[in-house]
Amino acid sequence: MPLQLQKHAKLDLPINAESIRPERVRGLNESAIGNLPIYQGNEKVTVSDLFAINGSADEDDTVHFSGDLRSVNRIGSTLESGTILIDGNVGRHVGSYMSGGKIVVRGDADDFLGMAMTGGEIHVTGNAANHVGANYSGAPIGMNRGTILISGNVGSGCGQFMRRGTIVVGGDAGDMAGWNMIAGTLIVLGDVGAECGTNMKRGTIILGTQTADSFSTFARGEQGSPVVVKMLAKWLERQRCELIGDRLGVLQKKFQHFHGDLLTGGRGEIFVRCED
Repeated sequence: MPLQLQKHAKLDLPINAESIRPERVRGLNESAIGNLPIYQGNEKVTVSDLFAINGSADEDDTVHFSGDLRSVNRIGSTLESGTILIDGNVGRHVGSYMSGGKIVVRGDADDFLGMAMTGGEIHVTGNAANHVGANYSGAPIGMNRGTILISGNVGSGCGQFMRRGTIVVGGDAGDMAGWNMIAGTLIVLGDVGAECGTNMKRGTIILGTQTADSFSTFARGEQGSPVVVKMLAKWLERQRCELIGDRLGVLQKKFQHFHGDLLTGGRGEIFVRCED
């Protein structure tokens, strides 16, 4: 039985839950976990002040959050190992700086999901807001290894300054997806907003429905069924990517290849699905 934490506090002040991670609570009983310090707004309280506690993370290395979690931020931040399950919509910074382990969000995630992560997996069954897998303000790189799979849509800035790793979006992405991308792989099976791939240095962006007219600063390459797209489709199938479902069929289509961004001397590549 995993450690179960159900939020019961009525106040909606932001909660910093960074300290509640499998590696931190492993070996602790319910009383000891309840006495761990946690912040609600600027006030230092204890876990038991905000959550009902049941079970232990000792057997399956899992922490399960539930309740109204929209004001709960930084769940899984700096996660190194184990699994975190989140039932419902959740606040900001989920999985930021994580280096290992797995986080599953059965709902929507707010801004800064997986920011600057260096390993591990994040799965979101709903939507995610802005700056998924991106960099924090002033930092030279964003996501630097790991995998983020999102079933629904994402906001702006997805994958900006991305250095390594893979982000897959089953729905649409907002403006500036892959902006200043350094390397890594970004797949958007739906539509994307403006400035996709602008200033990218290296890396791969695969787009399921975007028209080719948006890439005026990129050189047009060949049209066809790229090997890299086929390889990524097979990899996603091996991941048992039930979050994306039959939408993976988009990756079996023909794609137009673009190279750039030429304005910044970039050698990235964008594959845009051709019209059927």
